Amino acid sequence: MTTARVLLVDDVALFLQFERPFFERAGCAILTASSGDEALRSAREHKPHIILLDYEMPGMAGDDVCRALKEDPATRHIPVLIVTSHASAGVAERCRRAGAMDVLTKPIAGKALLERVLGVLQIPHRVHVRTRVALEVSLGREGEAAAVFGYSDNVSEGGMLVETVEPLEQGAEVRIRFSLPGRGEPIEAVAEVVRSSAHPGPAQRFDVALRFTGGGDASKAILREYIRGEVMR
Repeated sequence: MTTARVLLVDDVALFLQFERPFFERAGCAILTASSGDEALRSAREHKPHIILLDYEMPGMAGDDVCRALKEDPATRHIPVLIVTSHASAGVAERCRRAGAMDVLTKPIAGKALLERVLGVLQIPHRVHVRTRVALEVSLGREGEAAAVFGYSDNVSEGGMLVETVEPLEQGAEVRIRFSLPGRGEPIEAVAEVVRSSAHPGPAQRFDVALRFTGGGDASKAILREYIRGEVMR
């Protein structure tokens, strides 16, 4: 899956620092620019999937930058959201005439901003939003009493990447049981091994990618709530 590239354009470094963590936790690749000219150069070079553009900037205002993006065949397809502290209908209308998909008014909560951007990208939180957290994981092979022990620091609603002390066969079905920090009941699920490869380094370790294929509704709800909480924190 292609990582969503988000270009954040604002001349205030503090606002960029505020926005950035929300998108990074959602698995987006972040590009930044602090002026209209820099935004145009970055958009042409990196072809972001969406541009979040401040209206009030020295030099080119947000609607001017948006208009320039839409007049360029190389960037006209990129959706643009303009953020402004001016709530007037006139400003919003100028931005939309320039080609902005939407106009958002400051202050805007990070969670709301993230949800709007992911909605434009049609990523259901891509809803396999990943969060990194150390987990103790026990993998039991189907039909076997023995378990393979490992840990994970990359888990999503769709699956997880586990480091184990022995390989697992690609395509194999395993039962997985792990606990989340602050959650009492362990999560139990069935998963398919989609990849197993040797981990670089002197110690024998293997990176095993798992895709969840089954599990109780309660476990799914706990995992979803935990990941959403981590992303929006």
